[in-house]
Amino acid sequence: MAVDPESGRVGVACYIRDREHREIAEIAVAVLEPWQGRGAGNALINGLADRAREEDITRFAALMLAHKRTMRPLLADLGPTTTSARVRRPSAPVRSSASSWTMS
Repeated sequence: MAVDPESGRVGVACYIRDREHREIAEIAVAVLEPWQGRGAGNALINGLADRAREEDITRFAALMLAHKRTMRPLLADLGPTTTSARVRRPSAPVRSSASSWTMS
């Protein structure tokens, strides 16, 4: 996690190792909008890469939206990258059900 001492959180990054291919980990990175484009994502990914190498992880996998083009160069800075075809996932609105939960 990246933290700004004055305003609090900046961003967070994590990886989850693949169960079958232990040398691969899927990564997730989120940076708050005011901090995007200021190097926070790069610092988070490089920190992940350092830790991953200690754990014998040699490849990162990431699922990203096609319009999030700023992530590609960050990953490319780590080494050669490959891109697969766009994955289409169905989406649906998140609806609440009064019978399943209540707010207090």
